[in-house]
Amino acid sequence: PMLLASILQGVIRQDVGHILKSAFLYVPLAIFVTGIAVTVVGSALDVTDGMTQMVSQGMGGDMQAFLTKVGAVYVPAQIVAAGTPGQTATPLFVLFLGALVTAVGGFLIFIELLIRDAAIYVAVLFLPLVFAGLVWPAAAPWSKRLVETIAAIILSKFVIVAVLSLAAAGLAATGDQGQFQLLLVGSVLFLLAA
Repeated sequence: PMLLASILQGVIRQDVGHILKSAFLYVPLAIFVTGIAVTVVGSALDVTDGMTQMVSQGMGGDMQAFLTKVGAVYVPAQIVAAGTPGQTATPLFVLFLGALVTAVGGFLIFIELLIRDAAIYVAVLFLPLVFAGLVWPAAAPWSKRLVETIAAIILSKFVIVAVLSLAAAGLAATGDQGQFQLLLVGSVLFLLAA
C-alpha cells in the first residue's frame, strides 16, 4: 500500500525519479532495516543493561549502609519516645514520611519499568509497519519518530538507575553527620527516579 501511494504521488507530480527511488531504493532499504531492527534493539538493550550494571555496582553497599544507619536512627527515636532524657532524635513523623516516600518511589519505579518493557515490545512490534512507510516520503518521518522513541525508552532504564544510585549514595550518607535532611533528600531522589 505504501509503494502504491508513493507511485500515485509520483504519477500526480509527474516525477519518474520519485517512482524509481520508491521502487528500487526505498523498498530494499525498508526490507533491510526491518530485518536488522530486532537485532539492533536487542543489542541496544544489552548495552544499556551493561551501562546500568556499571552505574549500579556500588548501590548495594550504599543501601546496606543506609539501612544500617536507619536502624541506628530508629532506636534513639524509640528511646526518646519512651522518655529517656538526654537523647535527641528525629521525630517519628519525619521517619515515617521518609519511609513512605521511599516506599511509594519504589512501587512507582517497579510500575515504570514494567511499562517500559511493554512499550519496547509494542514499539518493536510496529517497526516493520513503520519501516514500510519509508517507501512513501509522506510517511517517512514516522520511522524517525519511532526510532527516537525506542531509543528514549531503552535509555530510560539507565537514567532511572543513575538517579537511584545517587539516591542510594545520599541515603547512605545520612547518619554520618547526623543530618536527617539527607534522608529526606535521598527519599525524594528515589521518588524522582520514578
